[in-house]
Amino acid sequence: MPTFNSLAEFFDALPGAIDRGLRKAADGIGLAIEQRAMEKLGTYQPGWPQLESSTQAERISLGFAPNDPLLRSGLLKDTIQGVVEPMNCGYRVVVGSDAPQARIQELGGVNSGRPGAKDLPPRPYLAPSVVEAEDAIQQSVALSIAREIEGL
Repeated sequence: MPTFNSLAEFFDALPGAIDRGLRKAADGIGLAIEQRAMEKLGTYQPGWPQLESSTQAERISLGFAPNDPLLRSGLLKDTIQGVVEPMNCGYRVVVGSDAPQARIQELGGVNSGRPGAKDLPPRPYLAPSVVEAEDAIQQSVALSIAREIEGL
């Protein structure tokens, strides 16, 4: 552990400690939100409408469980990931999926992919994951920075 000969040396070391703490917190936050979002897939969440009976019949005909919303092949679940991006004063955590169905499942919308298919209702899995993690996010940032400062 470094020792400081003056208060000025300590203050010079603070920005680096804060930055390291923010980075560690951002990495953990991304993983936590990813996990929460993945856990929502296949299980009804508050406000999600029941799958249409025609959708359930189609799922069965394709060899999938009839009533696991947002979970078929696992593509959506497998593609959820968080990325930490540096910014001017810290980091930004972006969690999402590049699966073709990711956006329409989260927000709902016109389902033009199949003839005769109905519009899809929103079944948000990403936004609620962030909201649910809010307290943990704040604690993670504070704890990570405090640990880095203690290590000075």
